[in-house]
Amino acid sequence: MMYPICIPENEYLNRFNNIVSEMLETINTNRTENKALTAIRDTLLPKLMNGEIDVSEVEI
Repeated sequence: MMYPICIPENEYLNRFNNIVSEMLETINTNRTENKALTAIRDTLLPKLMNGEIDVSEVEI
């Protein structure tokens, strides 16, 4: 099958690419941060539950 395709001008492609690349960078940064936070949680939570770490005197 043949379908007509509209190819945008380079100006529009560049603008789109700039917007999307910023979004993809943010997504990648968030994924990296989520992995780090998950590792911290998985390390600390069992110790908190077992009483190995006491946070009762920590002020917020």
